[in-house]
Amino acid sequence: MLKTTERPLLKKESITKKIKTMKKLGLLLALLISAFAFTTLKAADPTLSLDLNSGYVYYAGVASDTCGIGDTVQYVTIQPNKLNKVFYSFKVSLHKVSGTGINRTILQARKHSTDTWTNIATVRTWQTSADTAFITNQTSTLQTYREYRLQISKTTGTLKTKINYVEAIFQY
Repeated sequence: MLKTTERPLLKKESITKKIKTMKKLGLLLALLISAFAFTTLKAADPTLSLDLNSGYVYYAGVASDTCGIGDTVQYVTIQPNKLNKVFYSFKVSLHKVSGTGINRTILQARKHSTDTWTNIATVRTWQTSADTAFITNQTSTLQTYREYRLQISKTTGTLKTKINYVEAIFQY
């Protein structure tokens, strides 16, 4: 039943109204999808490159450098950019954020960008209630790797850790 002040919509007005409603719904859907995408995206793992004349690099961890809940592996890649073989020393400092379990830290390396990563140092496991630091050295045999990578991974439990810092020294 129509009220006397209302008039029935003409066909053209009805289509225009539907189009406006669809545009609003589409915009709302796009906003929801983009909001979800931004909350689930993780920052790229850092890659550090040294100058040809430099032998030291320091990386201060950022908030996204966490490993444990949601993201079970974190990498820090270092490219020494040396023409000669090198000795190396790596130090990684980890901060316990929450939970319990076991994390492990592995130093890996490769000579070419298409090579698979090879573990070149002892795997370090960490199961503690406090912050910790690991040092890995190679001071007896010169190395020819083009890239080094620290892999921090959660193996069991709910332990969530954050990288405080990574230091690397290369000598030749």
